Amino acid sequence: MQQPPYQPSQARPAPKKSGNGCIIALAVVGGLVLLTVATVAFGIYRFAGSKEGKAVFGMLGDMTKLMAEVRALGCDQAMVLDMEKMGSVFEHLDAGVPKGGWSVMVMCQVGVLGTPPRCDDVARTYVGAAKAPPAGLAVTVTHAASQAGACSALYDAKGTRLRDLAPGSTPRFPGK
Repeated sequence: MQQPPYQPSQARPAPKKSGNGCIIALAVVGGLVLLTVATVAFGIYRFAGSKEGKAVFGMLGDMTKLMAEVRALGCDQAMVLDMEKMGSVFEHLDAGVPKGGWSVMVMCQVGVLGTPPRCDDVARTYVGAAKAPPAGLAVTVTHAASQAGACSALYDAKGTRLRDLAPGSTPRFPGK
């Protein structure tokens, strides 16, 4: 007897991969990202509506406007710190804002090629753009071309210079 020619067994064809696994994984990850973003947005919204949030966002808005005024003098970087407002925002924390005898600190930094403004001009610009600070202000101008600051001085609430400060010293008002 003759055997029939060898034929491979009739194996089932491999099932086609649908590719739905990747789509499901992307949907799960996307859902988690969306949930995280929504939770953070809701938290910011709730914080912005609170007493502390209104104080923080109000303080940031005021400081941003004042920094723009100081930058117009030629400062590449400017910073305005209102210690009274910062103290009221963080008063509920154990580590409050330290009091230095002045209520506002204005800092101006000028790059290597820039010409630094005088401290008197920075103080006059601040007092003209903002309401007079209750306890005066400290002004520091630094120039990147020199290691020493261009100037650093204390002013009263009207912008009148009280005294110069030594580089690296802690500003203190007389009697405080």
